[in-house]
Amino acid sequence: MPLKIKMKDCLVEDCGVGFSVSQGSDVDIELETTDFINCGKVLEERDIPNLFSALNFQPNTPPEKVLALLAQIANDPSVSRKDIEANMTTMGLIDYVGVGADLSTISQTLIDLHTNGRLETILNSMIQLFG
Repeated sequence: MPLKIKMKDCLVEDCGVGFSVSQGSDVDIELETTDFINCGKVLEERDIPNLFSALNFQPNTPPEKVLALLAQIANDPSVSRKDIEANMTTMGLIDYVGVGADLSTISQTLIDLHTNGRLETILNSMIQLFG
């Protein structure tokens, strides 16, 4: 399911990036009479290290570990924060938690992404990149 963004009669001004999506995302953007003024980029496609940062992992996190974690979450509709935290610990992802984050922060982010359907998009992007 693509992420849909529709903007009509909008002004985006003085921003670094108008839209930021992860590499390989399925995004449908419709802009009608919308102006971007003094913006560094209208659209940025983030690479995986930036994605890891957005998920509160360090850039050097092994992608195969994150891919395995996301697959486990995607396949369990009733996954809990405690389940995710236990899996992260077992998989050794605790060693790659970013500065200022903890297991609770990351697990809640992943639950939120799973709940709103975005986790599958991220997982599909990672599968395309890392197989």
